Amino acid sequence: MMTIGWLAAFVVFIGIEIGTMALTTIWFAGGALAAFLVTFTDAGIELQLAVFFIVSLALLIFTRPFALSLSTRMR
Repeated sequence: MMTIGWLAAFVVFIGIEIGTMALTTIWFAGGALAAFLVTFTDAGIELQLAVFFIVSLALLIFTRPFALSLSTRMR
């Protein structure tokens, strides 16, 4: 059942990102996708949430500066 929830969260985050185009939720979409993949290992909700937060934070920390530098060059 959580598989559908994570997939829905992924779709919502992507939809928000498409609507805003401001790089505000793309990091969370990546975290939701990772948590979605973890559901196939029959992991508990605690591990799924941990994966979501860790992957989202890692994407935010490591890719945001790169994405911002690209967006300023494209203006």
